[in-house]
Amino acid sequence: MSLQLGSLLPSLDGGTEWLNPLENKIGFDGPIFIHFWSLSCDSCRATLQEVGDLFRAFRDDTSCLSIHMPRNGDDQNLYEVRAVAAKAGITVPLCMDGNQDIANTFGIRFMPAYFIFDKEQELRYKQQGSTSISTLRRRLGRLQ
Repeated sequence: MSLQLGSLLPSLDGGTEWLNPLENKIGFDGPIFIHFWSLSCDSCRATLQEVGDLFRAFRDDTSCLSIHMPRNGDDQNLYEVRAVAAKAGITVPLCMDGNQDIANTFGIRFMPAYFIFDKEQELRYKQQGSTSISTLRRRLGRLQ
């Protein structure tokens, strides 16, 4: 079951590897933007650069987190995940959710998926599947 608006930020435990470490990079003292994606998801790959741009635009006031959710064996290639993320400029904490524990907690059914929490860690916006990056930008801007 997917998180409902107003739900509190669930645990982020369960990731199998941190490719860009979480330590000291995410404080959860302001808005939180979480992005789920996969190498084998064409829509995810098509918007990855724009999501990286969003992370950079909001990094000073928003805790950003990228979660890679492998859908098949090829998606488990850590080198490829790291390389694709780096090419898109994703330098925020990047978690490999190899067992899909985090994805299951969030109720991910479609990708890419986006979740925006306010500074009280309440869910204010969610989208699974393709969305307009400008919509995400507006939603993030409202919480600044």
